[in-house]
Amino acid sequence: MLKSVRHKQSFNATDDQGHSHKLHVFVDIIDASTRDDPHAEEEGLKSIRTGDGSAVNYLEKGKYQIVSTGQMLSSNDPNAL
Repeated sequence: MLKSVRHKQSFNATDDQGHSHKLHVFVDIIDASTRDDPHAEEEGLKSIRTGDGSAVNYLEKGKYQIVSTGQMLSSNDPNAL
């Protein structure tokens, strides 16, 4: 069961015109409680969003696409997925 969504990290990406975009990675936190550990949780699916909340598709490490516009982004940030 989904427990919460947490911000995991951020990194910078650049579009074709050289404009910088801050991308934010969020992770679903899943309830993994047991009798021995009733507060256990695990990370689930990750999602990427722009600073204004637009969904971003992960294409491959360092390559992304903003869903609503189709705009391609790239990143060589060491924190990039």
